[in-house]
Amino acid sequence: MTEKRIILHAFQWRLEEIKNSLPQIHESGFNAIQISPIAPTKDEDSQEFWVLYQPTHFKVGNKQIGSRQDLIDLCQEAEKYGIAIIADVVLRHLAGADDGRPVPHPSADPTITGNPDYWLPQFESEDMECRENIIHGCFGLPAINYYHPDIQSKYITFLGDLIACGVDSFRIDMGKHFALPEEGCDFWTNVIARYGDRFNYAENLNCPTELQDKYAEHVGILGSEPCSDNSKFVAHFETHDTYYTFYSTIGMTNRERLDAWEWLLQTNENVLWFSRPYDDLTFADELAEMNRSYLKEEVR
Repeated sequence: MTEKRIILHAFQWRLEEIKNSLPQIHESGFNAIQISPIAPTKDEDSQEFWVLYQPTHFKVGNKQIGSRQDLIDLCQEAEKYGIAIIADVVLRHLAGADDGRPVPHPSADPTITGNPDYWLPQFESEDMECRENIIHGCFGLPAINYYHPDIQSKYITFLGDLIACGVDSFRIDMGKHFALPEEGCDFWTNVIARYGDRFNYAENLNCPTELQDKYAEHVGILGSEPCSDNSKFVAHFETHDTYYTFYSTIGMTNRERLDAWEWLLQTNENVLWFSRPYDDLTFADELAEMNRSYLKEEVR
């Protein structure tokens, strides 16, 4: 028996802001928080959300979200409330050039940029039905050779430092773009399996259930399609992508969001609530009552 995971996606919230809001988050029935990427970025003074997905180094701390000490302080305080901290990690690429070319940004880690063996061939493709493109394409940003043992060592050091700061688990950006073991890659078995006792999940958008099930052998799933094992799936009706990038949920009313959320709570073990900017619903009484009601129930 495990407790239902009710995750608040505190997108673009500063760590200090999350820490100060922990009493309210706890009272609202959330028992986990997904924070935004916290690695250094190519434009440290920018407040654009997409900058957070263009890291320059695999290190902890950036100006937009907070420092390494801010993360330690948040994790220590969150533990008092029994709230898990889930770090969004971007491992598939580093920041690209300002002119849009898929080459490393000048501020990117020179210990990576200087070695051609650390990069995949930088080819673009719009054919998202081609598995080869998905696992080896660059998608507008310089794609790291995640097969290479040196790169995997950098991942392990980075993820280990996040855990040392108190992070409980990870959300792995662009999960479906990392090849599976049967495709000749040991990223999942060598890197992510080290943290297999934690509830990590991969962002797998537009991925069929059959493929989701293969990933679910190694990691949880956050995607538009479920996997067969509900205990490994993180259900949602809205994410930062549907709101900011695709605009597919931006027109939903608060009533529609509440109804969609209640259905997710009824039918899933793990659910993710995206807190919209300047949202008046995240801490609304009706949402809190829903969360607390389902949080009392144990799920198998």
